[in-house]
Amino acid sequence: MRSGFVTLLCTTLIFVYTSMVTASVDFRFSLGVLDENRKAAFPFSPGFDIKKVALLAESLPSHSWEYGTAAEALLELYNPSISVFGDKPFPVPVYFRSEVKSLDYAASKIVLGDLLGTSPNALSDGAGAVGDPASLGVSAVLLGKTEPQYALGAWSQQEYIVNRAPRWFNGAISQRADVAELWSDWMYMAPPFLAYYAVDCLDEDLLKEAVRQCGLQRQVLQANLSDSTSYKGVWHHIIGPQSYEPGLWSTGNAWSAGGMTRVLATIMKAPSELTNGWLDDAVSTLTFYIKEILDGAIGSPHDDCLLRNYLNDTTTAH
Repeated sequence: MRSGFVTLLCTTLIFVYTSMVTASVDFRFSLGVLDENRKAAFPFSPGFDIKKVALLAESLPSHSWEYGTAAEALLELYNPSISVFGDKPFPVPVYFRSEVKSLDYAASKIVLGDLLGTSPNALSDGAGAVGDPASLGVSAVLLGKTEPQYALGAWSQQEYIVNRAPRWFNGAISQRADVAELWSDWMYMAPPFLAYYAVDCLDEDLLKEAVRQCGLQRQVLQANLSDSTSYKGVWHHIIGPQSYEPGLWSTGNAWSAGGMTRVLATIMKAPSELTNGWLDDAVSTLTFYIKEILDGAIGSPHDDCLLRNYLNDTTTAH
């Protein structure tokens, strides 16, 4: 179960720190320029040594989804202006890997595989997962500006996801390559990459599909709870025939809310010619979906003011 490392990484780095960093500062410095001993390495202090957390995020991963999540966290932490939370992330900027800590890290983890769009393993071995290698997709797009093989890898990754991967009955793209099965984890891996790739390629249809997938996944994964339930709005972990796990996993809900937040930021920063006529509705819809999850998490029974591993599980020790 993807819990300890992801909770630390996703919750601490992405939700806590990004909300502070996105205020203003253009924080562009390279590995060669960054003073590793500099105490004031970041423009804001979250109240703990964020640098030590970042070092753990680099050293602990051993799977494709961990590499991609760590790379995204490092990008938002060290170079927030390049991320979709920056003021002007598009057109996608051109940087050499040596200039951006996240890209240097991602390049060391990406293992280019199938480049024909026929399997999910274009950027890494996903161990049968459709979405996990896609977590490296944003890094691949950025790396591809100076190293074309990564651009080809990004193309192949999205080609498989959109045109080859299994789908649920409603059209939601599967997290697994061998069977149609929906995981909340997928929401942080694939839709943000598809949206980012779409803007880079000026592909309005693909950008709309990234947004549409958020709604299709929600149709299946959102728990069917009564209006009186305090945590109404949260999502199940896995719905499908192979790894069915309907628990209201807190990290899975963080995956979903975090992924949709990145898609939301992407469409809001995309060139207007890609979003004319539909941006306002998409922003409203995604904001509603995200708020549902946050409200549900806040309304769940807490454990000493903390969210439980499974939001409604009041019997298991945490």
